Amino acid sequence: MGDKTLDGSSESSLKKNPKKNSFIKKVIPRKSSVIIFILLLLVFALGYASFYFYIENKQVMAKQATDMSLLSKQLDNVLFTQSKGKQVSRKINQSVDDQLNLLHAGLTKVQNDNKISTTEVQSLQRSLAATYIRKPNDWILSEVEYLVKLAGRKIWLEHDIKTAIALLAAADQRIVELNDHSLVGVRSALFEDINMLGSLPNYHPETVILELSSLENLVDVLKTDKVVMPSPQYNEKTAISRKVSDWKQNLKKSWDAFIGGFIVINRHDEKIKALLLPEQIWYLKANLRAQLDKAEFAVYHEQQGIYDLAMSDTQRILANYFVNSEPTTMHFQKSINRLSKLKVKLNYPEQLKSSVVLKRVMALRVKTILRSPSNSQQK
Repeated sequence: MGDKTLDGSSESSLKKNPKKNSFIKKVIPRKSSVIIFILLLLVFALGYASFYFYIENKQVMAKQATDMSLLSKQLDNVLFTQSKGKQVSRKINQSVDDQLNLLHAGLTKVQNDNKISTTEVQSLQRSLAATYIRKPNDWILSEVEYLVKLAGRKIWLEHDIKTAIALLAAADQRIVELNDHSLVGVRSALFEDINMLGSLPNYHPETVILELSSLENLVDVLKTDKVVMPSPQYNEKTAISRKVSDWKQNLKKSWDAFIGGFIVINRHDEKIKALLLPEQIWYLKANLRAQLDKAEFAVYHEQQGIYDLAMSDTQRILANYFVNSEPTTMHFQKSINRLSKLKVKLNYPEQLKSSVVLKRVMALRVKTILRSPSNSQQK
């Protein structure tokens, strides 16, 4: 009924009935206020619900954040505990390793102390055995050992063969004074060493070097071999006769000699040696000095191959480029020929046989003294 009053078809009826129209005007505002109230109530309800859900969601998010922070702290605590455990385990391992190293060092020190103790005991035994050597023969035998060692030093350090032989002979003389038949093997070894050293070439390196140096100073005095022109052959057919009756032949010979003098050809049957320039002569003598220096170097270092090569080159230079008929050159060449036959490298023995035999005899005597009954009773 109210809807119809609102349509366009009922406008005429409303106009015709004013009372009815006024009633409708009163009814319509009431319905509008109810609708507005309902709408406001719905908006309020929706707002309250939205606020309620917002508050609940905020609380849930805060709780989740709290839980996450708690879990993070627990995880950090677990990781810290694990790292601390690793550090503790590392410290324990390091401590164990240090203790093992200390034990190993202590064991090594104990072993070294045992070795030192063993060496000291052996040294004391030798000293004790030496104190029981009361016989003069044993002291003389020690003197013989010293002479043999001194001979070895003369051979290997100073290359003094004569002194070494004299020392070995003195050692043999001391053994003769002992009058001990058990030392026959030692005397035999001494004679073998003496004969072996006596078979070595006897030369002094200093003497050879001084002689080479003196020859080097004579190089400037040597005369080089210059060119020598052989005399031309004399032709008897061109000789002028002293007889007056041969005046025609002499005139003819004179004329032929005058005409042939424009072009002269001399024939030589001998070979002509090449002429050396002054610069070549200087280089030649410098080469000769260098060969002598090389020979001195070989003598110092006992290099037989270099020495032989230097001496052969020196002989070749003297034979080809110097006047061999000169007295100075002849003396020079004679000295070079003599020095070239020397052996600058000697095969010295690596060990003296008498030294080995003496060590064996001395060790045997010490063992005998250690095993003697008197020695064992005093121990």
